[in-house]
Amino acid sequence: METDNPLKMLITAFSQAFAEWLLGGPVRRVRPLNVEFPGTVTSGDLIFAVEMGDGQSVLLHIELQGRRSHAPMSFRELDYMTRLILREAGNETPDKAPRLQSVVLYIGQGAGREDSGRYEILGLDSEPCLIWRYTPIRLWQMDADELLTLGSTAFLPLVGQTQMREPAQVIPAVVESIHKVADELQRRRLMTALVNLISDEEIIAMIEQMIDPTDEYFMDLPYMRRMRQKAREEALAEGVAEGASRGRVEGILLGQQEGILEGLRAAVLNVLVLRFNPPSRTYLQCQRQLQAYTEQESLQQLLAAAVQSEDMDAFVLQLGAEQANGHQ
Repeated sequence: METDNPLKMLITAFSQAFAEWLLGGPVRRVRPLNVEFPGTVTSGDLIFAVEMGDGQSVLLHIELQGRRSHAPMSFRELDYMTRLILREAGNETPDKAPRLQSVVLYIGQGAGREDSGRYEILGLDSEPCLIWRYTPIRLWQMDADELLTLGSTAFLPLVGQTQMREPAQVIPAVVESIHKVADELQRRRLMTALVNLISDEEIIAMIEQMIDPTDEYFMDLPYMRRMRQKAREEALAEGVAEGASRGRVEGILLGQQEGILEGLRAAVLNVLVLRFNPPSRTYLQCQRQLQAYTEQESLQQLLAAAVQSEDMDAFVLQLGAEQANGHQ
């Protein structure tokens, strides 16, 4: 599911706000648990050890699910919850097991439509011998106003998964609220999640108009990748046009070569973002410097450097050294 990673990152970064929302009360502490179940590939999406405001301890399990599931969510949840309690309770009796709250966040129109969150298996006497329950939350059924009234910026990026009756009013208000977040890292996380959790191209275009590329939290957002792809296509077209006067074949070759160079420049920047997630100023500086490189071999060497450099500073030093040596 394409939304998994941005949503996981958002929940992890703002775990206390999500815990208070999903558990319905104030929370003192939230600690992520890295749970792996021996002998199986089964694992829950997100699991947190939560201390509530009244001191009560709760295991919070959050599962993210789109429209399709390889196995019924009801039995998947039964498996996750049983394994989690067995792992955390050890040899304790059931009455001494930790409190457990499991939530499934359904993403995408129609996902989880039939999931009641409550199931039972009957015994021979027609009485339930096994009962389990969890909380299904269908984001696609929620109104955007429900999230906005929660009063936390942590939930703003989810609006793209909800019903927005007036996107032209909701989106500017969300972007403005994110702009006002004082912490730069949080602003970057919120804006990245907002754009990655929106599939509507018109809404993404609306956000593009509201983001200043010189902002400090500007990142390699999805529309930036589209812009680079557009630049490569334009470079190819310009090359063809430029070479037309020297012959159709020569012009096409020139355009193809420029397209290759633009592709290498984009690859370098993508690797830097994936490995180091550099500040916007550093990113834009590298982007400008890479435009000066007009030889395929030099750009291939820089791509290797982006993959192998220990950190962003090491790559920036090499980029500057290559320019100083005239290897362009």
